[in-house]
Amino acid sequence: MKKLLILLAALVLMSGVAFGQFYAEVNVGFPVHWTNGMHEDFWAGSNGIEEDKMVTANTALGLGLVFDFNKRIGIMIDADFFFGARLSGYSIIDSGFNSLFGANFFLGPVIYLFNNDWLKVPLGIGPHMYLFIDDLWMEDVALGVTSTSGEWIKRTEMQIGAGLFLGVQFHFETGFYIFSRTMVSVDFLRFHNVKAKGMNDLSHMCIDINWGIKPYIGVGIKF
Repeated sequence: MKKLLILLAALVLMSGVAFGQFYAEVNVGFPVHWTNGMHEDFWAGSNGIEEDKMVTANTALGLGLVFDFNKRIGIMIDADFFFGARLSGYSIIDSGFNSLFGANFFLGPVIYLFNNDWLKVPLGIGPHMYLFIDDLWMEDVALGVTSTSGEWIKRTEMQIGAGLFLGVQFHFETGFYIFSRTMVSVDFLRFHNVKAKGMNDLSHMCIDINWGIKPYIGVGIKF
């Protein structure tokens, strides 16, 4: 995260020299991600191979930077962050808690399919990264009997692939604009790590085809 912030700051400092126009954006979106993979010796079942599925959906707040070279092409940095928590159960021996942190990052060129003084239609494609961290309370289960004891398990997931978005922007004379976009991502390189008290960390890297979609709206201002 620290390296990413340094990179963003460096790009902002260079923008006055290298780019014609610089835009800052704030947005709110609804990202949905689907992960489905088969893994040997990771969450291993009785046969040593187990399938894991994960779906996340949440409201996310995002920030973006857009640097235009000219009226037809530019480059965008886009990031969003989302949080969530779930507490459920009917009694002490049948309850669970899950807390979640997630983020999406996109960096890539932008092509303006249409661009005039008040309307722009941007199309972007580039690298995408999805980060997922959760803390899960897992109860101890022995011989099918629910136990009152358990432990915290921290799971970290990172997926890397490509993202594509299409949007529309409505500009005003003041340099202020509103926009709506939809981003679709396909991630294929997957890293995950599991930490639990009293056991060695479980780490794994694999090739999975995972997808995500994020419709979002926001406001921007030109500098």
